[in-house]
Amino acid sequence: MKTLPLLRTCSQLEGYIGIDISQSFLDKGLAVIRSEFPNILISGIQQDFTQIESLPVFDKSVILFKGSTIANLRRDEVPVFIAQIKSLIAKRHYLLLVHDANQDENSLMKAYDNAGMAAFMENIMYRLKRDLCIANMDAQAFCYKPQWESNSYDLKHVLTATKAQKFDVKGIPVKIEEGQQFHTLSSFKYPVKVFQNMLSSTGYKAIDFCMDQSKRMAAHLFQG
Repeated sequence: MKTLPLLRTCSQLEGYIGIDISQSFLDKGLAVIRSEFPNILISGIQQDFTQIESLPVFDKSVILFKGSTIANLRRDEVPVFIAQIKSLIAKRHYLLLVHDANQDENSLMKAYDNAGMAAFMENIMYRLKRDLCIANMDAQAFCYKPQWESNSYDLKHVLTATKAQKFDVKGIPVKIEEGQQFHTLSSFKYPVKVFQNMLSSTGYKAIDFCMDQSKRMAAHLFQG
């Protein structure tokens, strides 16, 4: 849904290398791409992309990063992550990167404050109970509610305890008060200019960008 439409616009495409930590997902994705582009070089790397040490060299390289990891990184972490990507290709190349630049609180709440996201986040407590073998923990006693902090562009995923409880975690006593909040994850929504400035510190030059019709998602082209 995201990669194929882009590849179809590339009239001089010579090759594609997919990277994913899941071998089965990678295999399925590459099979779809091969079916549409049988005459180009297509290969894959099964790896956590933060652990990759090098990439094959092409005459004209473009790194496509669809950006979901970016949304979970603080402003001080984004340049470090991008610099790592940049170091994989020593020669001149382009970086095509998509990120969520939405600053509208109402639409953010519609996207995140729903039953599906609540089930996803509340599952964290069920995983803790299961994986840490906490027999007397009530994993149901938490409710999810996102919080938007516009000054830091931070959509915080917060679980709130609906009752007080006490339990031990590997011999360590834990006490939770009713109403206590747990910030489990952040989804950062950096404005375009802020995002461009973060990447410029890594040596990337902003070439162009475009927004979707809702003016929420941004696609950037950088040169490294």
